[in-house]
Amino acid sequence: EIPTLVRPLYDSDPDVREWVIKQHRRNRDLKRLAYTDERTGLRNFRAFEEDAAEEREKCEASGSCFGILVLDIDGMKLLNDTYGHFVVDDSLRQLGDALRNLTRGGQQRRSAKNRVDYDKRKGDRRSGYGDERDEAYRIGGDELAILLRGMKVGDSEQLSQRARYLQETVAQVPVLAADGSVGAYLSVSVG
Repeated sequence: EIPTLVRPLYDSDPDVREWVIKQHRRNRDLKRLAYTDERTGLRNFRAFEEDAAEEREKCEASGSCFGILVLDIDGMKLLNDTYGHFVVDDSLRQLGDALRNLTRGGQQRRSAKNRVDYDKRKGDRRSGYGDERDEAYRIGGDELAILLRGMKVGDSEQLSQRARYLQETVAQVPVLAADGSVGAYLSVSVG
């Protein structure tokens, strides 16, 4: 949005318009970099802190609830020592893709038609996962978090189902050996 004081200059001078557009793009890119984990493509700890605080404020005002699942990748040091950081980084990218596909990050990138097709291919298990407003974050080296919006007091069974589904999804992410074969699969502890 162009500030009112700058609007006449923006409208009349193509060079100013081009400069403003470039600055807008740079600012958008800087914000994306500031809130995104480069290895997984997930939102980072800074974004998690801000989103969780905002969700807490909403919940206090409305009386609703939210949840947080913390995922810890099992044996990350051993995986790095065995297969190398580049290989594990590739697995982290795949993990980020998988978590985005389960949460809002993936929903924003798919059209409604593609979302239905995705659900059908998975035997509609996705629809049992939870709320499309959920968001995935990498909050540390081997720690991830899922912010669960739209929870209700007493939703412990739903929370358990989401945790199990996350573990099943992560267990499908391979760590490839040097020869390209699957050396291991990622696993996570969820709390």
